[in-house]
Amino acid sequence: MTDVEWTRVEGMVIGSDLDPMKLAQALVDRSVVAELEWYEKTPQLVGIRVASDGDKVATLAKRGRVFHPGPALEELVGELANDLKVEVMIGGVTVDATPEGGPDDASHDSEPEERIPTRIVEIGNTPASAVPLMAAFEGVDIAELDLPDEKRLLVSVVPSHRGGWYFGDVPVVTLTMDGDEFQAFLVPEDDPESVITYNWGMKELIVAGAQGWEKVPDSVQNLVGARPEIQAIHDAVPGIDADAAFEATQVRGAAAVRKLVAALGLPSDVADFLLGTRSIEQISGATVHRARGISNAIGRSVDILIDERQEGSRFWDGYTDLVTSKSWLIPAVTALEAAGGLALLVLGRKRNGSRSTAGKIGTAIGSVLMLDSVAQNALAKYMGLKATRREEDQETDQP
Repeated sequence: MTDVEWTRVEGMVIGSDLDPMKLAQALVDRSVVAELEWYEKTPQLVGIRVASDGDKVATLAKRGRVFHPGPALEELVGELANDLKVEVMIGGVTVDATPEGGPDDASHDSEPEERIPTRIVEIGNTPASAVPLMAAFEGVDIAELDLPDEKRLLVSVVPSHRGGWYFGDVPVVTLTMDGDEFQAFLVPEDDPESVITYNWGMKELIVAGAQGWEKVPDSVQNLVGARPEIQAIHDAVPGIDADAAFEATQVRGAAAVRKLVAALGLPSDVADFLLGTRSIEQISGATVHRARGISNAIGRSVDILIDERQEGSRFWDGYTDLVTSKSWLIPAVTALEAAGGLALLVLGRKRNGSRSTAGKIGTAIGSVLMLDSVAQNALAKYMGLKATRREEDQETDQP
């Protein structure tokens, strides 16, 4: 049965009196291979992951090395629900066998915990020139540090009242520390369902079928454990030590943070930041961009962009000479560009309540031309003012 193609199937087990260890034993009794995850404070909610061939779930005998199809998914869900008197949802199958009139999840409600700021570290391909604008738009200070392979590290502290954040462009690897809950995310594309995550704040138990959970073979880790998630993060960060990163999933607390940060090839300062013993200003070699006004951020972003483009290029010197010696030229060209964009917008307007395909294309091109004309005019003014300030500074420096 080595040619069976197994697919990971996620689910949830819910019960007011649920004991995760009893659930694990029920899986052992059926030789089912699975991973269980739960928060220590809420053991009545247990995440479960099994492997399926499309009909039956994977099992492993007590002395076996090869996975075999076991009970059908519907059969497994029904047996677990009825034996443990809980609600089980795995894949598209749901069975609720909780006793009627019994205590519900509300009986476990507790006082809401005081939220604290979230510490965030992101690894992506975000250009340095975009970071000042990010800081301004997000309203938080951001530190950035160049990494090998044109990667960039972004570090920030997000206030507790914020519901989320958006810094780097996908694909991006994100590490977060929310209180004492450490998590790693891989966002490969702009699709919420594509996010891959591992949460050190949850208890994890892998059941190796009839072999139990004391000694889990690598094959089981690969099938239902965290290794595929860690491998995906490995593929997104060139140079990462995948084995060391997986070892980080076997520990908790500060040790996990330091192991994963080291495996990602990041400075130890980053681990200190996540653990709350170092600020973004104390990360060695990092540049801090403050959350200032938009106009200030635009100026800093343009400065960085120009500095990047000036390396090994004569373009910006020529452009600066042009806008200073022929200050009338850029406004004239951008005026023609704006007029052309306006004409396309007029031609592309709706007629009789609808817009033709050509009209839609004309509207899109017209919008781009209008925006580009404004940007070009602003850049020309900025470069002219910068050149003037440079000349004034040189005159001041002369004896």
